Amino acid sequence: MNYSKKMNIENLITKKNRLDRRYKLIVELERWFNKYTLASAMWSLIITSTAWCYLSDRTSLQPLKQTIIPKVEEVKAIELKRFCDDPISYIRCRGQQLGIDDYTITKIIHMIITCENKSLNPEAININTDKHKSMDVGIMQINMYWHRNEVKLVDMLDFKKNIDYGYKLFLDQGFTPWSCAHKLGYI
Repeated sequence: MNYSKKMNIENLITKKNRLDRRYKLIVELERWFNKYTLASAMWSLIITSTAWCYLSDRTSLQPLKQTIIPKVEEVKAIELKRFCDDPISYIRCRGQQLGIDDYTITKIIHMIITCENKSLNPEAININTDKHKSMDVGIMQINMYWHRNEVKLVDMLDFKKNIDYGYKLFLDQGFTPWSCAHKLGYI
């Protein structure tokens, strides 16, 4: 083999080795860059967002709260309208709204179904045999003689108004106004 060919081959091998080393260096550099750049980018994102939350003016969230809270109230009103259209559901919904525990609400429903208004007729009117010949009206059988100054007969025939007034009585006096509660031993 002549000398020039041998030098060309050695030069080619040297160039190839340099290129191999350069390629390995580039691959290692890319791995390092990808590994640490991604990690540093994530940390900088976390630190920046944390700092922004800490340092930002909290009053800037006020308009957002003012927008969200009315929407939540609208949803609650829609839920009440949708799921509280029958007397039993309305008794449960209204009781929960007033903060009455589920056990007590169940006792109220039991009292009504057992002996106050078995058929759950919102327009039920029962004449009592007392000396006043008073009448009990509606789902919760509100006595019109004792409450004539506070409510109207027409309103007590609307089951929602009747239940609302019944809960007002319940919150003021407990089960006392209902004779059925005495029979069931609630008092």
